[in-house]
Parts: sequence; structure tokens; C-alpha cells
Amino acid sequence: MGVGDVAQARANVMEALKLYPNDSDLHLQLALVDLADKKFSQAEEGFRKLYEGNPADLRPLYALTEAYIGQKKFALALELLQKEAQRLPDRLELQLALGNVAVQAENYGLAVSQFQKLLQKELLKQRPTRGSSRGST
Repeated sequence: MGVGDVAQARANVMEALKLYPNDSDLHLQLALVDLADKKFSQAEEGFRKLYEGNPADLRPLYALTEAYIGQKKFALALELLQKEAQRLPDRLELQLALGNVAVQAENYGLAVSQFQKLLQKELLKQRPTRGSSRGST
């Protein structure tokens, strides 16, 4: 995205926000424009507010993580994802994101551990239950 593109994107989002000031998707778009424009503190604040307002929507959480990564704040990104992965252990995409960020942070021990957990969960889901037949016809 070029400089002109960011400025135009910001203008478009701001115009839309005048019409729909409470639209969370537009606020997410504005924070993404801030991120693309390297206005990290504004982007972080926007993503944080959106995630705190609706923690079921993981898009702002992932975007906040990207903002941290863009600034090489890997420890903050890992801390955030670890906290949320513990809070929401059934959200496998969080576990995967944690593993991926751990690789980017060169924390390979954590990455391997996360990916192993994911594989174990997946293998347990595929294990046949007692009394079920495997491949019988």
C-alpha cells in the first residue's frame, strides 16, 4: 500500500464513520489503516478497545499482535496470545497463532510445544471411540 493509498483509505474510512460512528468493522478498518501507516500507538489503542469490547471477535486481537510484531515487540505479542490461549483453550486458531508468533520470535521451544499440542488435539479427535468400527464394510 503506497502513501497515497493509505491517505485515501483513511479518508474513505473517516467518511464512512461519519455515517456509521458505532460500526465496529469501520473502527477495525481505521486501526488497520493506522497500522499500515505505521501509527502503531493509535493502531494498538484501536485494536485493544475493539477486542475489549467484544472478546469473541478475534480479529482485533490478531491485528494487535501484528502491530506488536511490526515493532519487534515479540514478548508482548507472545504474552497476549498466551493469555488468550489459556483463557480460550478450545480456540485452536489461537493456539496456532501462538505457535506461529513463537517462530517469528525465534522461541522455537514454545513453537514446537504449541504445534505438538495442536497435533495431539487433532489426533484425539480422530481416534475412534469404543465400539466403533474402523473401515469395516
